[in-house]
Amino acid sequence: MIELASFDRFNDIQLAFLDQMLESLGIVIATIEATMRTDELLRQSQSLTEELRSQQEELQQTNEELEEKAVQLFRSEGRGREEEQAGRARAAGARRESRAARADVEVQVAVSSRTCRTSCAHR
Repeated sequence: MIELASFDRFNDIQLAFLDQMLESLGIVIATIEATMRTDELLRQSQSLTEELRSQQEELQQTNEELEEKAVQLFRSEGRGREEEQAGRARAAGARRESRAARADVEVQVAVSSRTCRTSCAHR
């Protein structure tokens, strides 16, 4: 609200001038308010943009770390499979060696039994 005072009564020309000036003053005040609001919104937008940029960088770093871990996991699973296959091959080889050794023992026992029977029968 604006209050004007005068020692004399305002004439019609002065009142018309004041009406025009008040209209212009209202436009200027509305423009200033809009500009201030625009500035505030711009600062908020810039702040949000910076925050989003920071979050994007964090997400990108997290994605890179996850990709790296996925590659390591893939490689370790590959090594695990290779080690498992190698372990199976070693176990199969050990079983074959065990069967062969058992067969050798059985042959030796059979030979010893025949020898003993033959020796024992000649006494």
